[in-house]
Amino acid sequence: MNRTAKALLFFSAALLSYADINAQDKRGLTLQEALELGIANSKNLKIDDAKIIEATAAIDEAKNRQLPDLKVSGSYLRLTNANINLKTGQQSSGEDGQSQGSSAAPKVNQAMYGIANFSLPLFAGGRIKYGIQSAKYLLDAAKLSAGSDKNEIAYNISQAYVNLLRFRR
Repeated sequence: MNRTAKALLFFSAALLSYADINAQDKRGLTLQEALELGIANSKNLKIDDAKIIEATAAIDEAKNRQLPDLKVSGSYLRLTNANINLKTGQQSSGEDGQSQGSSAAPKVNQAMYGIANFSLPLFAGGRIKYGIQSAKYLLDAAKLSAGSDKNEIAYNISQAYVNLLRFRR
């Protein structure tokens, strides 16, 4: 290699190493910032928040069990060419099976019906009342667990921060 090629190689290597050294900015992180970031990004605390939301929904569900329930359904049926021979006591039939009476049989080609069902829990043996209390206790337990986990995470972050500062010096 000639002298200019060696100089060019040395200069480009120096530029690349300088770029690598200055590629990352140093940023100071206080203990308060570390705690805020750790608590905001903790997966365990997000799971605890989901458990609190679930327990709140369980309370609403338990309260809804004491409300009345109304169900309505209906049906409609239509036949195109129904051949229905209704035999009533007022009509006399002849030899050919046809009605001999003065009134003709009604032509039935459609049917409708509806059903309404209403239920109100009057007494359920205390299941509704104690179900609501149980759901409230589960919500309180989820909140206490979340608070405990938050304190534990804050303690772990502060210990890691102290250990980092201890080994840095």
